[in-house]
Amino acid sequence: MLKAVIVVERTHMRVEDLVQNPSSKERTPSTGPDIITGDSKGDTSPRSSKSHSEEPQSSIVKDNSGHEHYIGPSGTLNFWNQLRNLVDSNNSPYPSPGREGVTKFTQDNTSRLLEADGQDEDDQPPRTAATPQDGPSPGAITSAIARDFTRLPTADMDEILGQFPSNEVLDLLIQSYFKNVHDDFPLFHRATFEEEYESFIVEARRNSRLPSRPLRLPDWGWIGCLHMIVVFGSIADSSIPNVDHSSLRRRSIAVARGLLPQFISKCSLTNVRVLLLLSLFLHNNNERNAAWNIAGTATRISFALGLHRSDMSASFRPLEREVRKWVFCTLYSFEQFLASSLGRPSGLQELDVEVVPPREGFVEGGIGTDARLVSWSVKLQAILARTRLLHVGINRGSGPTLDEILTALNGWKRDIGKAPGLDVSWIKMEGPALEAIDHEGAVDMEELKVSLAWKTRAQLRAVLLLHIHFHYIAIVATRPLLLRDVAAARKDDAPKTPLPTHAALCVKHACQLSYLMILLDHFDVINGLSGLDIFYAYCSAMILILRLLRLRPGEGAESIGPDEVMLQSKVRRLVATLRNVINHTDKCGSMKRLAQVVDTFSECANNPTDPPGEDVEPVDVWRTQLQATAALGADGELSSV
Repeated sequence: MLKAVIVVERTHMRVEDLVQNPSSKERTPSTGPDIITGDSKGDTSPRSSKSHSEEPQSSIVKDNSGHEHYIGPSGTLNFWNQLRNLVDSNNSPYPSPGREGVTKFTQDNTSRLLEADGQDEDDQPPRTAATPQDGPSPGAITSAIARDFTRLPTADMDEILGQFPSNEVLDLLIQSYFKNVHDDFPLFHRATFEEEYESFIVEARRNSRLPSRPLRLPDWGWIGCLHMIVVFGSIADSSIPNVDHSSLRRRSIAVARGLLPQFISKCSLTNVRVLLLLSLFLHNNNERNAAWNIAGTATRISFALGLHRSDMSASFRPLEREVRKWVFCTLYSFEQFLASSLGRPSGLQELDVEVVPPREGFVEGGIGTDARLVSWSVKLQAILARTRLLHVGINRGSGPTLDEILTALNGWKRDIGKAPGLDVSWIKMEGPALEAIDHEGAVDMEELKVSLAWKTRAQLRAVLLLHIHFHYIAIVATRPLLLRDVAAARKDDAPKTPLPTHAALCVKHACQLSYLMILLDHFDVINGLSGLDIFYAYCSAMILILRLLRLRPGEGAESIGPDEVMLQSKVRRLVATLRNVINHTDKCGSMKRLAQVVDTFSECANNPTDPPGEDVEPVDVWRTQLQATAALGADGELSSV
């Protein structure tokens, strides 16, 4: 059955409205997704003013497993559906000629063009004559081979249950996952997951010896999700007793790897989830190219499921509708992070992609993360998506300018300051204020600690990470200008000039990000095992160390102003504190590698005890460190971390 859903009017805000100067009279088409907001009163865009009769139809197609798939207006199956509606409608009082053919056409199984139904070519006419050379046709043989690729592996329930540890250990691993990983990477509604776990695993083990009672079987995507939950739960808390954690992780990853053909060939929400968990695991363990590839597959599956379209939600129950939004927002955020950190084009930059934050106050109790934070985070992701285009190296008139990006960031910071409980003040550095790195109205670190102490651990971590991401985007936008200035300032014949405004802004944001990392550590909510915290700390540390390199080797206090002497001293202390936080935090493989890069690069910075004449070229140092960091990818490909 093919169900057509007409695109209805939506309140939305395009990405360019977030990042372009509102006073600009010339507008270029957006290259990014729409960010749907709940506070818009109306939509006056040409698209929404179009009548419904003129609007092309999108469709939802159910496959043979009952999963629903999105088919866009240009899709061949969508056109087929419109043809079926055409021939099936007969308003004439006279009977339609060829009614038997009409019935056959309208009842044809459309979904077989999406996924094979497991049957052999039973709709082919039988052979009338048999000869010794008769046999399956080449088409039938290749169809069977394709079905073999996507066919579910044969495994009975006892074998599935035997892959997991005991219920007691499994309960602790699941609890560890939801406590330490889930809030950063929300993919599940916990109550729903617990209900499925009780049915698929606990009751199945209890009733496995009762053959008369049929068991409710999970799909392979759900089994893969449970294996990845086991892996992350074990990584987050290796003190869980009665289990060999190394063997457990290795076995669960091996099972997930063996199920990859099912994950990538079947379009389901559980497959999107398991692929994202696999991608996060690979990213955190020095396999960033593999993580990139798998996240791209999850993106394609999400398109097939219609997660990228707000008008495709009408056919789902309210809870399922909201959970789909959570999953897609998580995918969008992680994909934008990968695209920016690797310097690659995003797979979510299309005009027909919409990112809709979940409804506030609807499923927070089951998700664990405040929907308000997700809405603010998605707005930041939209700015990050445009920020990446600043450095693509291609002359495109439609790209944003640096001032537009900074204006968007300032607007975001101004607006979140009006949201109760979500803002984090700028932090003042110790000692006398310096205009170059201190922000007007900044508060003392100790004062900020008191104002944040009332929050729960989960709330505190989520709010701090949100503002860490804000400062990270500003760093990504401005760090090429700082690098250019430091390289020029270190030349022998370079005149003494103040740090340019945008380069100074980069240092200011790096200082703020560093202080927020110190706060994460102070409140004991830093996560270097499954979170991206150390990556952000690495980014800010590299900027601060680069700023130290602006002082040429052998230069003393007599050759520079007192403000520069004070700034160098403050930045050195901040780098030392940040390195201490990075090094004493438990880390996954990728984050250990980044910590090594910070330590190595810090040795290149000028030191008050450096002998005169020891010169370090910052551009060469920066390039060397980037090449070292590229070892995070298994194939040695250079990344833009």
